[in-house]
Amino acid sequence: MINLTIARRYAEALISLGKDDGNLERYEQELSSFNKLLKENEELAECLLNPIYHNDNKKNIINLILDKIEFSENIKNFLFLLVDKGRIIYFDEICKVYQNRLDEISGVVKAEVTVTEPLTKKQKNKIQNILSKALNKKVFIEEKIDTNIIGGIITEVEDKIYDGSIKNQIKVIKEKLIS
Repeated sequence: MINLTIARRYAEALISLGKDDGNLERYEQELSSFNKLLKENEELAECLLNPIYHNDNKKNIINLILDKIEFSENIKNFLFLLVDKGRIIYFDEICKVYQNRLDEISGVVKAEVTVTEPLTKKQKNKIQNILSKALNKKVFIEEKIDTNIIGGIITEVEDKIYDGSIKNQIKVIKEKLIS
């Protein structure tokens, strides 16, 4: 819970800065790129996230990396701040909170759709359109494959689950027959 509180505080500060200078999306892209870099390079992540290593060394490494890929000065300073305050270990959580807040500001909602086999583009668009109209928001679909649901679809959006799976329908019928 403390991790989320810390992540929220830093993400909100960066959101505020992004609103002021009009770089909300740019900051998200840069945070995402740096986070991806950390996930793909275990040694780099170990060096930057481990409190054993000195902050000056971490900042030098960040400086070398960001100079080569031309990140904004604000993100560079943000990363330095995280290192100085010992909060770089929460970087992944900060990125997630930032992305969620940006989606919220942009009126974008993520929907997790669970199906037994990959959706066609036409099916995905249809689901997206239905959800967009129902929620009056732009919907981004994350597809999840689960053969255990037998068939149908389970949609999770805005903390609500709509279970139209055959597995769930069988369960409902079974409960009605038992009672």
